[in-house]
Amino acid sequence: MGSSKKQTVGYWYHPAIHMVLGKGPIDAVLKIRGGDVDAWSGEVTSNATITIDNPNLWGGEEAEGGIQGDVDLMFGAADQLPNPAISSLIGPDSSAHRGHAALLFKGGRYGAMNPYPKPLSVMVRRILKGWDGDVCWYPETAEIFVEQGGLLALSPESGGWRYTQVTLENTDDYSAPGYDDSSWAVGAAPFASEPGHPYAASAGFPATQGTEWTLNSQIWVRRTFDLPTVFDFGLTVFVDNLASVWINGVKLLDNAGTTSTPSGPAFTHDIAVPASILVEGQNHFAMVCRDVGTYSYAATKLMSEDPGLIGINPAHLIYYSLTAANMQGEPVELINDASFRAAADQLYAEGFCLCTEWDPDQETVEQFRQRICNVIAANCTRSTVDGQWYLDLVRGEYVLEDLPVLTDDDILDFEAEPTLLDDAVNQVAVKWFDPLTKQARTTAPLHALGAVEASGINAETIDYSAIPVEPLALRVAERDLRSRSTPLWRYTLTTNRRPYNWRLGTYFRLQAPKRGIADSVCLVGDIGKGTLRSGAISLVATQDVFAMPTTTYVTGEPPVPPATGEPAPAPAQAAFEAPYVELAGSLPAADLQALDAEAGYVLVVGARPAVGLNYQLNTRLTGGEYEAASLFDWCPSAVVEEGDDLTGPATAFTLTDGSLLDRVALGEAALWGNEIVRVDALDVGTGAAVLGRGCGDTVRQAHAPGERIWFFDAWAGSDLVEYVTGEEVQAKLLTRTGNAILDLATAPESSVTLDQRAYRPYPPAGFTVQGESYPGAAFGEISLSAVHRDRVQQADQLVDDTEGTIGPEAGTTYNARFYADGVLEHTVSGATAFPITYTPAGNCLLTIELEAERDGVASWQAHTHTLSYTVAEPTQRLTEAGDVRVTESDDRRITE
Repeated sequence: MGSSKKQTVGYWYHPAIHMVLGKGPIDAVLKIRGGDVDAWSGEVTSNATITIDNPNLWGGEEAEGGIQGDVDLMFGAADQLPNPAISSLIGPDSSAHRGHAALLFKGGRYGAMNPYPKPLSVMVRRILKGWDGDVCWYPETAEIFVEQGGLLALSPESGGWRYTQVTLENTDDYSAPGYDDSSWAVGAAPFASEPGHPYAASAGFPATQGTEWTLNSQIWVRRTFDLPTVFDFGLTVFVDNLASVWINGVKLLDNAGTTSTPSGPAFTHDIAVPASILVEGQNHFAMVCRDVGTYSYAATKLMSEDPGLIGINPAHLIYYSLTAANMQGEPVELINDASFRAAADQLYAEGFCLCTEWDPDQETVEQFRQRICNVIAANCTRSTVDGQWYLDLVRGEYVLEDLPVLTDDDILDFEAEPTLLDDAVNQVAVKWFDPLTKQARTTAPLHALGAVEASGINAETIDYSAIPVEPLALRVAERDLRSRSTPLWRYTLTTNRRPYNWRLGTYFRLQAPKRGIADSVCLVGDIGKGTLRSGAISLVATQDVFAMPTTTYVTGEPPVPPATGEPAPAPAQAAFEAPYVELAGSLPAADLQALDAEAGYVLVVGARPAVGLNYQLNTRLTGGEYEAASLFDWCPSAVVEEGDDLTGPATAFTLTDGSLLDRVALGEAALWGNEIVRVDALDVGTGAAVLGRGCGDTVRQAHAPGERIWFFDAWAGSDLVEYVTGEEVQAKLLTRTGNAILDLATAPESSVTLDQRAYRPYPPAGFTVQGESYPGAAFGEISLSAVHRDRVQQADQLVDDTEGTIGPEAGTTYNARFYADGVLEHTVSGATAFPITYTPAGNCLLTIELEAERDGVASWQAHTHTLSYTVAEPTQRLTEAGDVRVTESDDRRITE
């Protein structure tokens, strides 16, 4: 049996980690990262225990381990109980952590070798939860879905649905993509007659009510979603009672459901959406639902393989910062709801979502609110007229006739200041943060080309890290470039009380002919409402160029991919018993001499796949369990283009499809099929190679074109287990990336049966018949010649088959066998010298074998050659091809 020794080289670490994530409750936990690598991803929406099973996250046992263990997720609900695991660690007086989201890693494996743990980070979503009173303001527009790079998600409690309710008898069809639903109401799912649907929860849908759906009626719901690229995805609908679904006008579900046997499965429908019906850009979803019972309910879950990203509406962030008890704490009565709803609708329509956090140790509430306003180009101010807070977006959207007018009669003092073109910013880039990859990124710079040409580059990079996707960052960069690069007039005015009710961001028309201004739309940038002694109002205004572009002329770059990916199997691999020449170069002399005659070692080689740093060798005896050995590098390899048919002394070849050939050193051994060769020359650029043939315990062999060659000398792997003759060893090469390892079940398997290879004598070299190397024909007495080889004397030297006699090893004899037309005709045994002669009985196709023998065991390989034999010298000329033609009288002739 094979045996090996094991030693401890490091340790796994088993910490318990309790981590507070922030204010709770939260909507969902989406991702857990260790260091900079994703350890777990999914979507958990309530207290739960998840399992992270990623022991190779940081390279496995050969590097820094990974994460493997259970994690308790605690969302911080008002009724949350103390965590039993925490109580067992610190005692029964542990906190329930209500109002705080947290996690507990319960002591599984967390890293190896390195005693300094990599930091843990968690991606969470908090949009609908955590509001005072647990009621989200204007939930219909709170969530804004981000479609990016093949990621798409839609929650069953999502807002922004266009809907209309009609009678059961109504047959109007609203499924067409081009139907104008702008007059429909906007609501949030689920659409239900009341909360508490009896089958929703069991089907994975919330038993809540987002928008009322009247019993015994039909409801049409519609929405659009954008895709940068098309891909297959699936969606699930839960409808009580009947549902039909269309994507881009293609019906995917036709009146499915039941009116007689209600159940969760009967109301749940999984729908496959093929990429063939989708388009890049805007796509359309439509669904009609019919209710005929005591409950109505309709909701949709849409998700690709990755849950994607949902951002928060910035208007909701600002509203929360004003009203939340832990922030500014304003009464909701002091919020101008109409103003905030209008801003929320506008931002929702723009797809302007943000992903950010607030740390009270880093910024005040006012600073946080202003940071958000800067990103979205808005003003949040309190009116001095009614005391309410208003949110005004700066978008350049107004009805000119409705704007207030400021005239010469209103102006008490006037100062105009133009923007100097030389000072204007004409190149803008935006910093943003990708929460999916946890990367801080910067857009490509956008230029005002005319200004650049006129006065050179004046660049500015603006930090908007709350922006989570590059297309939005580019649109904001275009907006800011427009406002910074356009030459504008800036007016400092002192006026009468006419602007008393204006706020920051108010648009007005400046009509001051006395000052050379006929009619100009301006925007209030600053305003002072006067004092008790003087009622004059001071304000600063600029000309209007502020608008949010829908497109930009610069496209975004994809995120930097991780340095590693999914491990792929080796495209080629081989396993073989270690030859004596290899053991002589790697084992100490005493161990080599003491090696038992039945003992042997296994070597493996593998070609590098597209993704894979190295591989972990796993071996077993047939029928046993695989055991991991060490890590090994990929073996340089190539394909030999020409092959060799043994018609000449070929040593020069062309290598193609090479991999890692720059690692090959001259004089090293390579394995070409089953023949060991020596690398005498190699041009990595052209693939030209010169090989010394028939080295070690192998003989020169024929090779088909395209046979692989392995440069194994310094690049073979071994489990270093000493096996015995007759054992079959199976090997798998598990590709490793920086954070993953190929699954054992999917790895290809190679096998080798041990056969005393290292103990066997070397075969003779320089094999000739009648003095020729591999002739096509012969006649008369057959004379076999060769030169001796001695494995012990040659040791680790690669001697090819053209060099002179070495040895032979003590006790070596030679056996020759002659086969006439496939039948053994004569055997010569125990020969100690050459030539060996024999005259076959008649004309035939003669096969000759020549091997060495010592101590009852034959050489690992034997010379084998087949030729056309005639007793007498043939009268016809011999051709170079040596083709045999058989006549009716059984004479063998050589064709021209």
